[in-house]
Amino acid sequence: MIKESTMMKETTLKARIISPGIAIGKPFWVNEPLIEVNETRKIDIDTEVKRFDKQVNRIASELSELFLRISKEIDIKNAEIIQTQQMILADEGFKIKVINLISEEFIPVEAAVERVMKSFSQRLAASSNEYMRERAIDFIDLATYFKNQSIEESGIPDKEIDKETILIVGELFPSIVLTCKRLATKGIIARSGAPTSHAAILARSFAIPVLVNALDTWEKIGNGDQIIVDAYDGNITLSPGPQTLKRYRKHLQEQKRLNKEYKAIKRIRAKTRDETRISLGVNIERLDELHLFSPLDIDELGLFRTEFLFMFDQTNFPSYEKQVKWYEKVVKYMDGKPVTFRALDVGGDKFLPYFSMGKQNNPYLGLRAHRVFRYHPEILETQLRAILQAAKFGPVRILYPMINNLEEMDYLNGILSGIETKDLEFELGIMVETPASVFMIRELIQHVDFVSIGTNDLVQYTLTVDRNNENVMPFYQPFHPLILRMLKKVVNAAKDLDKPVSICGEIASDPRWTPLLLGLGIRSLSMAPLLIPPIKKQILSLNLVQCLDLAEKALATNYEIDVERYLDDFFARKGRKKNVKNS
Repeated sequence: MIKESTMMKETTLKARIISPGIAIGKPFWVNEPLIEVNETRKIDIDTEVKRFDKQVNRIASELSELFLRISKEIDIKNAEIIQTQQMILADEGFKIKVINLISEEFIPVEAAVERVMKSFSQRLAASSNEYMRERAIDFIDLATYFKNQSIEESGIPDKEIDKETILIVGELFPSIVLTCKRLATKGIIARSGAPTSHAAILARSFAIPVLVNALDTWEKIGNGDQIIVDAYDGNITLSPGPQTLKRYRKHLQEQKRLNKEYKAIKRIRAKTRDETRISLGVNIERLDELHLFSPLDIDELGLFRTEFLFMFDQTNFPSYEKQVKWYEKVVKYMDGKPVTFRALDVGGDKFLPYFSMGKQNNPYLGLRAHRVFRYHPEILETQLRAILQAAKFGPVRILYPMINNLEEMDYLNGILSGIETKDLEFELGIMVETPASVFMIRELIQHVDFVSIGTNDLVQYTLTVDRNNENVMPFYQPFHPLILRMLKKVVNAAKDLDKPVSICGEIASDPRWTPLLLGLGIRSLSMAPLLIPPIKKQILSLNLVQCLDLAEKALATNYEIDVERYLDDFFARKGRKKNVKNS
């Protein structure tokens, strides 16, 4: 869809990052719905039913070809997203419902399919489980395939698009991502979309920058104007001026150079210029993420969030045997390097579609993690037995989340004590992610082998800020001196008792934080696999003495703005840009 260009001043909008990257180009608006369906036109039932069968066969054939093609380009597990739609298409219940609508209401194929898909979608969208709600999109997307000549066409005329285009869409569908890939366009801006959706996974696999922005203001932009998608910092820049364009083009060139540097340091161990060794680990939550890294490039798997295995593609709690297969696969993949499995952490913003915890007026302060096990200890007991079985194949660590006091530790260890652990080697640790655990750290740490600091929740609970609420994001301050002092308190306790301490929250993955964390005494960081290279590069450039001086200044101040200023000065003296997220 061509929109008139409306020249305006340079404007920057905040947006949610779905797939990282930077794109510069001209926007192209994708109409939705792509083709209007006329439900009133006269039809012949037999003709429509035959046409429906023909459409199903065509789409099924295209999906099969598409699966084979893209599975050669990305991890096959991500390509299986296409197979989900194949399964929907092959479902006899779906076919019967469509044929019944055609026969009883005398409506064309496209209208019947759309109605059935909307019905399926609405049921999923009403689910209390976020994962199930996100799957609703797959049904709506499949309905669009019946309206287009090709499942990768998305109603977009190729002749109107060149490679400098950024697609502007309402909903982030898998078909939109496939269109972007096929036409080699620069990126996507969507009005809605979720980071765990099938479309988002595809976009990340193809390295397509994607942002989501629900505001109406960016509709003012026309197809003739230029825009910038910054899916590292979460910014959309409309009508960028010459200096902004120059800066971002330099970013893109710099990124190409950095990718070469990252490749060169891939197998180099992380240590500061004055030889202080830093351990780097990865955080993952699904088995299909194992392909994102090699055990040779990291020191450990620092956090495996097991609850996501319980959430996806499950209709009940997974059996002991199924869990054993999961955990053994991970441990064997790490080939002798430690794996930290976090015990099931449901509640808060994570729910299981098959397990009700009743009404939660405040889920983050309600039934969560070990509190669930008070009512159902068998859930944890089964999981611990499965993890310990995997310990036969390599070093395993068990991590208890949301621990506040010794009573909670005693209860969980009571469950553990009922499991045969003879001849099994494993370590036990806790996540420090509440103010209570910080104040009790010296008592708690005596009962564990290690601690891991979850800074995301620690900041949220300490500063009483919902980290998922955009309205209060200015109050979510991970640089606040209070947070720094809490980190230092945990580090000092761990050092006094000779226990290792790591950070697995988001701040571990931001190079701007790295010198401050090292100065506070952190020697182990864990993050998403794709964020390891910039952190390692940062570490290799640092001098620990300078980091210690930075931390001392930051701990002495009472305002976050002063901490920010100290960081700016630190990088300015090193001749770097203030924003070093991608350096």
